Amino acid sequence: MNISEQIVNARQGQKMTQEELAVRLGVTSQAVSKWERGQGLPDAAMLADICTILGIDANDLLGVCGECRKTAVLPEDDENVMLNSCAEPILISFGEDFIPIFREGLKTDLISEKRRRIAREKGFVIPLVRIRDDLKLAHNEYEIYIYGKKKCGGSAENVTQELYAEIINEVFALDEAGYAALLNKQIVKKMTDSCEKLYPGIVEGVIPEQISYLECELVLKEILKRNGSIRNRIAIFEELEYQLLLTDLRSRCAQRQESVYAAAAEAILAKMNASAD
Repeated sequence: MNISEQIVNARQGQKMTQEELAVRLGVTSQAVSKWERGQGLPDAAMLADICTILGIDANDLLGVCGECRKTAVLPEDDENVMLNSCAEPILISFGEDFIPIFREGLKTDLISEKRRRIAREKGFVIPLVRIRDDLKLAHNEYEIYIYGKKKCGGSAENVTQELYAEIINEVFALDEAGYAALLNKQIVKKMTDSCEKLYPGIVEGVIPEQISYLECELVLKEILKRNGSIRNRIAIFEELEYQLLLTDLRSRCAQRQESVYAAAAEAILAKMNASAD
């Protein structure tokens, strides 16, 4: 079977709708539909999540033959260690009382709606929200982590379905520093790739050839910290090239012992605000 057939069969075997799978992966139901019709493939970064959610072996999903598995598959214990060795951008961990409300809550479009709103307002897509039940927590406790650092948490005397929306709202109740903290090089790469696909002249030969993804990330974080939006990426990338490559901003900031990324962000925001006026 090909990947589309594997996803269909595994999803139906879990008695899960396309919408439920989409919500848990943080994508649209249309994307899942395209995968299952063979009109597209999921991003490689999502394969591990698809396998976990659908309870399917990655080799079966990818059609790796049995002989190949002998050298390709990690021992189960090593694989579990590897999966838990990288901190998730956003993780909700909870005790057993919360399992039913998350099972029902994930059938709704709440998380997708929140991610779409932030994309419209701030200009980038919040990373996937991971959820897991944790036996080390009390049955009525939950915790929210950002890159492995506990952001908040709590407990409830009565775990009702209304708590699902409250917890999700708490996850997305971010200030400017919180949005900036979620930005990473992978997100920046996706931003530049999409921009290059639509407007190749904007980033071609510049990012990452002359301005690294890390430098882009640091400047974009400074813009977000200043309550700016990074939605107008065409203007931002053009001004970023001007500030970092066509001026002596780097040398001037080095002499003054100032952050070149903060200075670039301020210059970009000033230019964009002036254009708006």
